[in-house]
Amino acid sequence: MTSRQIRLGSVQVTVPEDWTDITDEVESPDKPYTLADSEDGVGALQFSVGLYKSGPIPNPTRADLRDMVLKFGEARELGDALDDATFETDSLVGAGMSYHAGENFVRVWNVSDKKNFALVTYVCQWGKQEQELSLCEDIVQSLRFANP
Repeated sequence: MTSRQIRLGSVQVTVPEDWTDITDEVESPDKPYTLADSEDGVGALQFSVGLYKSGPIPNPTRADLRDMVLKFGEARELGDALDDATFETDSLVGAGMSYHAGENFVRVWNVSDKKNFALVTYVCQWGKQEQELSLCEDIVQSLRFANP
């Protein structure tokens, strides 16, 4: 599978060739950066980014990021998490949880390079999540901040 880099403001991700930036198609005053498979897509992957400005460096742990995802799910009444996973690479630490919210599958990640943060969500119709979830995990773990 051929992949390419896409810059979304202050972050860059590696995506499969068919995935494109559809942010302009989102109907919201505060549009999050949004990616989707333009050919056979079933969901959308959205990114909200918080960049470090000054003060103590946050240096979050996987447990901190997991707690942030849990609080996000609770605040949006997504129900109980179906799963939860954390990861750590040389440049990124993250946590993610999946939810069955009404007719939708929702996956939420919080990731950080120890200074900057990104909240990433993937939403699709329940039952279709296996079609893209693995790709979305790879995209999230490929995330790099422009100001490390």
